[in-house]
Amino acid sequence: SKAFIQAQTATFDAWFHVPWFLHAVLDLGFKRIVLPAKKDRPYTAKGQTKTWQEWETEVQNAKRISVLGREMSVRRIRVEDADLGRVQLLFVQDINVHTANGQRVETVGKVYCLLCTDPKWACDKVVQAYKLRWKIEEFYREVRQNHGLTRFHGRNEHAIHGHIVFAFISYICVALTRLWHPPFKDKTLGWIKHHFFEAIVIIEKTVEHILVGFSPQLIDHYGLPGFV
Repeated sequence: SKAFIQAQTATFDAWFHVPWFLHAVLDLGFKRIVLPAKKDRPYTAKGQTKTWQEWETEVQNAKRISVLGREMSVRRIRVEDADLGRVQLLFVQDINVHTANGQRVETVGKVYCLLCTDPKWACDKVVQAYKLRWKIEEFYREVRQNHGLTRFHGRNEHAIHGHIVFAFISYICVALTRLWHPPFKDKTLGWIKHHFFEAIVIIEKTVEHILVGFSPQLIDHYGLPGFV
């Protein structure tokens, strides 16, 4: 809100499938929520009430779509949820494509079900919203492992806030380095931080400049990013 950005879609994992919480999120101004459907929760359609596994066996007319470069098969049914009202259930099967002996081979994964509180939202948008959530998980894993997010040294609220901000800035610096320097594009963020930002250097101070000397191996193999 401070950046004047109004998000339209919220996405969560299954832990947050609690009706009062979902209503509170929608009351904040979100247009829709996407999250996994609960296995034991009843959904009503066509005068019948069933769990999503039971509905999945009846829903046909699968459609193949591509989301974030991945192929998948989807099927949809619009149902009534006792607490959330009219929603859609989207049954998704990821399709893995690989080559074996020069032939294209496809294998399908297990069916999983996504619930979207907006019954009219497009199937590919629902899947994309849920898939993008994983980027958040990767981000938090990265800042915990390589940017000291959980290694607090104070209990003051402002100190903790500052610590979090600097951990995020540290992550952004490494992520942008990979984005802007082509030789680093296939390297993990942890590798870049260790070999570039934590590289052993020689610092020499002259009358006019401070000279920083990097390892010849680093320079020879990867060069320096253009912004250095």
